[in-house]
Amino acid sequence: MEVHAMMAGNRRSHRKRNWKKIRKTNEHFQNRKERLCVINFLLILALNLSGAAGAQDKTIAIAEKILAYQRANGGWPKNYEYDKPGTPDELKQARSKKEKIEDATIDNGATFKEMGFLVRWYRKTKDERYADAVKRGVEYLLEAQYDNGGWPQYYPKLDGYFRHITFNDGAMIGAMSLLKDVVNRPEAYPYLEDHVRKRASLAIEKGLDCILQCQVIQDGRPTVWCA
Repeated sequence: MEVHAMMAGNRRSHRKRNWKKIRKTNEHFQNRKERLCVINFLLILALNLSGAAGAQDKTIAIAEKILAYQRANGGWPKNYEYDKPGTPDELKQARSKKEKIEDATIDNGATFKEMGFLVRWYRKTKDERYADAVKRGVEYLLEAQYDNGGWPQYYPKLDGYFRHITFNDGAMIGAMSLLKDVVNRPEAYPYLEDHVRKRASLAIEKGLDCILQCQVIQDGRPTVWCA
């Protein structure tokens, strides 16, 4: 009996020691796992912050390029890579052409796409240079509109093909959509005065009437539009 009792006691003591070792081992791995989780989280956070900072730097560089390309009359030329940062030489050359207003246009998305970018970026940065560029862009669109409601492809270059009302490539619709945004989202344009919004609203009405007037009538029935 005593021998059996001693053996049972030894087994219990042995199991207790084993359980202690197992618990310590589990605690060790648990602590290690928690530390690894923390380290991984910090690494991911650092990478995200680095990526966000890089993206912001790129966006600022793009905004600076857009400002450099804006012409003195408020419009922009077309067919430059507005969505990529410019080199110092490119920006210097662009600024030197500030007075070259004859290449300002709404063709190929020019002018209103730059304005849309600056509108969004102003809301993030509150940089008044972006607001000023948008204000001058709005004035350009309003000034470029014909009395009949249409917009020429280029302004003030009103000779040859460039003087024609242009639906192609979303030119006229793009200009009208930007002005519609001015009217419908005053919170996005807090730097524009009410009288500018009223002018934009009138410009949209005239533009819509022009679109209707430009529809081709065949056999007394309205059909298509020319580009």
